[in-house]
Amino acid sequence: MAVRFRVGADGVGAGAPAAVGIWMLLLVIGASPISASPISASPINASPVNASAAGMAAGGPSPAAIPVSVEAPPDGTSPGTSPGTSSGTSGNEATPLAPQRPATSQGPAHRNDILRRLQREPLTLFDWGLANLERDLHRASQQLGQEDFANVPPRSSATYRWRDGRIRLSASFFVPAAARTTQGCVVQFRRLVDALVAEAPQGPDAASWYLGSAFQPSGHFWTSRFEDTGAKLLQVVDLRVSLRAPSYDKLAGDTRRIDCSGPLNAAEEALRFEAIS
Repeated sequence: MAVRFRVGADGVGAGAPAAVGIWMLLLVIGASPISASPISASPINASPVNASAAGMAAGGPSPAAIPVSVEAPPDGTSPGTSPGTSSGTSGNEATPLAPQRPATSQGPAHRNDILRRLQREPLTLFDWGLANLERDLHRASQQLGQEDFANVPPRSSATYRWRDGRIRLSASFFVPAAARTTQGCVVQFRRLVDALVAEAPQGPDAASWYLGSAFQPSGHFWTSRFEDTGAKLLQVVDLRVSLRAPSYDKLAGDTRRIDCSGPLNAAEEALRFEAIS
């Protein structure tokens, strides 16, 4: 619709009321139902973006405030993960555990195990006395070997024989053939006993006193409670002296040996003799 204006002869100022009226008419026409044309109702205007904008304009909640339900996949995996992988860290991506330091037997605690175990083992008076007898017998036999200028040092031992429940003190001396006689064995037996009981009170009870003191630790009162300790030990402790051939006599074919044994206080006639060729 064409609208023509006519400006009066009075100029623009005279036609101003007419122009204002025309503009008001155009505004009324713009707000008419003509704006509800199919174009404005097209699907383009009904897009989610326009709908959200319209909701915000109307004072409704924002899309972020609207809870959205997410359907879980049928295989049980969480959304956004592919089947076969979990929502956590996969096996290939798992953080490796720190290597554990293996326990070794070289630590101080392990090295002291044997010491602690030995500390828990009781030391009996029997063990104590047997060790003292072996020490004293070795000392006495070596002394005799030095006095005799022996080419081969004597050998000695102190053992407990489980079969008959007795203690055997053994000392072997390597002497020439002329000294390997019964009388020579008796002499060596007496010399060895004298060296063993050298520090004991001299007398007929010297041997029993020595044996009692050998089985009594320093400061221990055990033997003082039993006056017959030494006498009983004399009954279960035997001394065996062996006169053996030295190496040069063995090479010449002389292997004769003389043994004599008995208690420490045994008389000559009470000794037992054995000759081995």
